[in-house]
Amino acid sequence: MKKNTKRELEKNSLEHLIIRGKEYYLKNKERIWQGGLIIILLILIVVFGSRWLNNRKSGSGLLMDEAYYTATANLFSDDDATPAPAVYAELVKHCKNNDALVAELSLGESYMKTGVADIQRKIRNSQATTNDEAVAALDPRVNFNQALDVFKKVAGTKTDFTDLTARALYDMGITQENLASIAADAAAVDSALSEARESYSKLVEQYPASPYAPPAQHRLGSLKRSIAVEYYKNIADKFIHLPIPDGKADESILSPEASELNPENTAVFDKNQEFELNQDEEAAPAEEAAPAAEAAPVE
Repeated sequence: MKKNTKRELEKNSLEHLIIRGKEYYLKNKERIWQGGLIIILLILIVVFGSRWLNNRKSGSGLLMDEAYYTATANLFSDDDATPAPAVYAELVKHCKNNDALVAELSLGESYMKTGVADIQRKIRNSQATTNDEAVAALDPRVNFNQALDVFKKVAGTKTDFTDLTARALYDMGITQENLASIAADAAAVDSALSEARESYSKLVEQYPASPYAPPAQHRLGSLKRSIAVEYYKNIADKFIHLPIPDGKADESILSPEASELNPENTAVFDKNQEFELNQDEEAAPAEEAAPAAEAAPVE
């Protein structure tokens, strides 16, 4: 009896709740529908908003990956190639926030690497037998100064990703050391190295936990030694006074007599003349020449 009574009470309570709920729904039908629609709208906003943000982030990452591949693909086919700054400059236009700072850093480092490549090309040209006037006219300082402008911009931008700022300061120091290596005189070397020490010091003081702090501390210690300063002055002086080859790249390797390839010009060559590898010694008779190998006798 008790179980049946309990079941009846529960049934009556459930029926009572359903009846009350139905009455409430009929009285507040419009409000309930409005509230439901608002909840559904909020859910849709959250879902599609998160998808949009994810697509934007992934699209930015893919864009950066594609631009990086385009900029560096030619490195596998050309030893003198460097990542193209123009590619990164275009990439910067399509990125925002930290992605834009990463692209800016890549742009600055591309300028810096191009400047280093210019130095190497000028040195190789000075050691060649002919002078490439276009290479001889290169001024690596142009690319280094463009790199510095980019690094200073990144270092001066507020961001919660402090490693980007630290990396920009480290790149500034490296670029200033590169400028010291090609400075026009001793005073310019001292000025460039002083700016490099300032960049490294700022990095170490403001971002000691950054992974760029240890190498910056090492570079700072090296640049405080007088022998390092003298080293930069020495290589800068050698760079400024690189010799220019006497020969011109557009000069013909033919002698003046051979400037016109006339078959009748016997002063240039004799088309009937025969040449031997060794004209002083007589060739051995063919029958005296021993075979390289003999076939094994057949039994």
